[in-house]
Amino acid sequence: MCLRLRSRQSLALTFAIIFFLSVTTIIAQRSSNLNGTSSLVSQQPSSNSSITEFPIPFTGSGPNAIVSAPNHIFWFVEYNTGEIGEFNETAKSNPFNQFPIPEAGGAIPASLALDGLGRIWFTDQNKNSPSVWVLDASSSPVTFHQYVTNTPNSTPVFVIVDNATNDVWFTDTTANSIGKVDHLTGQITDYPLPTSNSGPAELALQSGTSYIWITESFANKVARFDMTSHDFQEFTPSVSLVSPVGIAVDRNGNVWVSEHGGSSIAELIPSDSTFRKYPTTQPSTYKTTAPATISIDKQGRFWFVEHFGNRVGRLDPATGIMDEFAIPTSGLAYSLRNALDISGNFWFTEYTANQLGMIPSNATSPIAVGSRTAPLAVNAGQTVALQISLSDTTASSVTVNLNVTSTFTTYGQTSVSEVALSNYSLMLNPNQAKTVTLTITPDGNLPSGLYTAGIVATDGKTSSVGVVFLQVHGTFSILNLLQIYLPAIVIAAASILILTSILIRRGRARSAPLDSNPRLPIGTVLVIGTILIVLAVQVIPPSAAKCIGLPPPPPNGQPAGPDYVGLGLDIGSLAFFVVVLYLILRSRHKNRSSRPEKPD
Repeated sequence: MCLRLRSRQSLALTFAIIFFLSVTTIIAQRSSNLNGTSSLVSQQPSSNSSITEFPIPFTGSGPNAIVSAPNHIFWFVEYNTGEIGEFNETAKSNPFNQFPIPEAGGAIPASLALDGLGRIWFTDQNKNSPSVWVLDASSSPVTFHQYVTNTPNSTPVFVIVDNATNDVWFTDTTANSIGKVDHLTGQITDYPLPTSNSGPAELALQSGTSYIWITESFANKVARFDMTSHDFQEFTPSVSLVSPVGIAVDRNGNVWVSEHGGSSIAELIPSDSTFRKYPTTQPSTYKTTAPATISIDKQGRFWFVEHFGNRVGRLDPATGIMDEFAIPTSGLAYSLRNALDISGNFWFTEYTANQLGMIPSNATSPIAVGSRTAPLAVNAGQTVALQISLSDTTASSVTVNLNVTSTFTTYGQTSVSEVALSNYSLMLNPNQAKTVTLTITPDGNLPSGLYTAGIVATDGKTSSVGVVFLQVHGTFSILNLLQIYLPAIVIAAASILILTSILIRRGRARSAPLDSNPRLPIGTVLVIGTILIVLAVQVIPPSAAKCIGLPPPPPNGQPAGPDYVGLGLDIGSLAFFVVVLYLILRSRHKNRSSRPEKPD
């Protein structure tokens, strides 16, 4: 769950937003007492939006994770200021409260969980004393207790409570382990993951079993840990899965993860180790939409926040439909943990906007889109066309803009040569249905596997994504291999030419006068240096991202657009070959011209 330094809102803009919200919506009333600091705040219902936002009156707090407690109470971490926040949804006054964490060097709370006694457990990423804390806010005065991990290179991230045993489990991402805090003794036991540097991110308990499921955000895998036998089993995706973070388990035992380094929600069926992905709307400003933590409601639907898409998503596996709701406040929505309240409403944090957000369980999209969940067999390069229905579910007309999406690429971008529509805009009258033609042509280079293509229908604030699953059969082609490995082939050929030329020149130099000094032309040396730089740019990853609460996973969130580096490498490699060939031919021509003519 990354927020790149170059993508963060400037500090001045953040303060400006907070100041504006303060002037227009907040009546601040700060008071100190034994239990913390409280303040009065008013909610911000947004016109024409299903989402209600609650500005936090504590400046720059950095809300990062939220849990729901009884009596309409919500607890959240304040990542920037080292405090635990409390919000009472029904309070007429002073709905917000906060509790400073008594960490001498300043706490950095990342995530939190609620146990059966109403206590709040949270992780602290202070580098001098990385730890897991417990807060008992019901006592007077409130009490904190700290459990230091005592693990080298420790970064505790996600925390859950096993209500069956009251034990507390957490991920230690940089230490490559999960840890257990014994509820009786407070002793911490670490369990290293089998893959080194796997980056364990989040956890999910599987009801009725002894299993904990783990996302490996660096290794791009999913792991299962048996709390009884302490054995791990890892599942390697059969599809591209970049930096999985959020994880949840449905009632059938299938595992769902958010692809934070991509633009999809993926389903793992453990019984046959297969994966399939549900794409979000295509990324626009950034290379990915970066779905973050996911939660499953009582209806089996999955809720999540798109970090770089600034939307709330809801996926219904029963229909294959994903609805997306634009968050009213612009920025980069962010939650390391989300919450569902007793009514099924979805709660999340807005890190950059310093707000809490809520969308009701019954939020609806004005557009219904058809889906096909049974896989359709198709060969790579083959074109198939399907009729997709769209209908207006409201009592008023709606103008619908259409687009496409797919999982053909790593990050979710989809070209019109792969997925296209017969039209991209239409008007729907109340309860009216229309159809559009969805044309799909998987790229000829696509490896065999299960992929997804879809249609996105939006009215500007809400989108619905309908999907079609495709079982693509890849075909072997020498031309495709040449296209993929063109730079390597061309550079290798040029290198062979250079080495051959050097060997020939050295062989001739042995019989030439002593002042003959064969050397590689300076132009060739410069070209070689340039190409090596281009190659370095291609293989060296971008600078590490700043992740709020989670150490940097593989790079994501880069601005979308053409692969200029790849194009540059293709062009540069061809230019390299041409220049090398030219220099060798020119050198041979000079050698022939300088040879003395043989006497008759």
